[in-house]
Amino acid sequence: GPLGFWLHQEAQSNSMGRAEECRNYIKVLLSHDGGLFVCGTNAFNPLCANYTRDTLELVGEPISGMARCPYDPKHANVALFAEGSLFTGTVTDFLAIDAVIYRSLGESPALRTIKHDSKWFREPYFVSTVEWGPHIYFFFREMAMEFNYLEKVMVSRVARVCKGDLGGSQRVLERQWTSFLKARLNCSIPGDSHFYFNLLQSTSPIIRMQGRDVILGVFSTPSNSIPGSAVCAFDMQQLARVFEGRFKEQKSPESIWTPVPDELVPKPRYLSMYQLNTMVVDTEAGPHRNRTVVFLGSTIGTVLKFLITPSPENPYSNTNTFLEEMEGYNPERQNHCFFSGMGQTSVRLPLSLTLDKPSHTLLLAFHSCVVRVSVARCQLHSRCMNLLTFSLVLQDAVQRSRTICGNPLCTSAAPWAAQMTLAPAASAAMGGKLKKKNVQDLLVRPEIATLEKNGVETILLVNCTNNFKKK
Repeated sequence: GPLGFWLHQEAQSNSMGRAEECRNYIKVLLSHDGGLFVCGTNAFNPLCANYTRDTLELVGEPISGMARCPYDPKHANVALFAEGSLFTGTVTDFLAIDAVIYRSLGESPALRTIKHDSKWFREPYFVSTVEWGPHIYFFFREMAMEFNYLEKVMVSRVARVCKGDLGGSQRVLERQWTSFLKARLNCSIPGDSHFYFNLLQSTSPIIRMQGRDVILGVFSTPSNSIPGSAVCAFDMQQLARVFEGRFKEQKSPESIWTPVPDELVPKPRYLSMYQLNTMVVDTEAGPHRNRTVVFLGSTIGTVLKFLITPSPENPYSNTNTFLEEMEGYNPERQNHCFFSGMGQTSVRLPLSLTLDKPSHTLLLAFHSCVVRVSVARCQLHSRCMNLLTFSLVLQDAVQRSRTICGNPLCTSAAPWAAQMTLAPAASAAMGGKLKKKNVQDLLVRPEIATLEKNGVETILLVNCTNNFKKK
């Protein structure tokens, strides 16, 4: 039948509990062979099917969703097609005991991870999967096995399998991965005692930054720890290099595990008192589409906006500038997002964050509504324009003068000194010339001046206070 019917039909079974649990929750939706490949829980009996893209008509017969889709909609899963095969990370049973990375549907033999081996997986929560080079990478978090603690410790991991893996022999690893490796993702604040952000919440796709393939991850602390979130950047080449070295090993059950070398440990990019759980990256931001901006969704429904600027001295370092915190969920405007049975915390929690480039907006999906937020809100700063948004190249000037318009818009500390030093500082940073030569005129009359370099005019805020008087 048509996809619309298949998506909304309810199974005629009440054996698993409440009626809503017997619905068909879509857990996999992928483009494949010009159509759509869809998997749903199907009332705890997962099924997969192919549909045409234009008419949403069923193509062929549905197939089993086991090891391709979880039974319970609450269980996390990831999936992608690569070289004609479907690679999935999910659980194969209703109790979520048997976690698996599975390859199927292609010409290559079906392969899976070993069953019920805690050194392969221990209660994993799959977050994302990407294809890079000859491998498929899976990002997830799980209970750690390498610590001699009495309590459970959850850590974040990246696992890798080879796309061309043919499996083992009849004696060793038959129909199982022979290329499976995993390593810990270390997102921490370095020091005498590292502060770890152990819970991976979301990742970006692989993006190009300074000629390198990079993936960004949103991490948070456990609920019983100090609340905090961080964004860590991982170079894919460095990740691949970890798997070539001593990423983690235990020579005997009594021996300790060898950690990843310190030089490969990324550093966090942002710390907040609430947690971040979603992320989207715009690698073509700015008027010349040559800037990288990261949008981070928080658990209170706001979106944090950061500018990432590569360091000219160090190709492995970036300068990250916080631009603004945008309102995503507003209870007065989005009161239709709330319905009985949900607390305020659940209502504000974004389920996903998507960048719609044609409309220059962000789409925030909540439990019962979708909110559209503009990526640029210039109209809010018509008098006191955000220097970082409109003149990203003037970061030197921003650092020299702390009273330039930012967030908050205007400050009151040492306004005269700021206004008199901004113009030459900005001019020196750009290597250009101010069109207005009389800086004192700018102190009398608040205006926007322009800085010209190589024939290109850049908006420059020279005065952001409304009550300046000439001495």
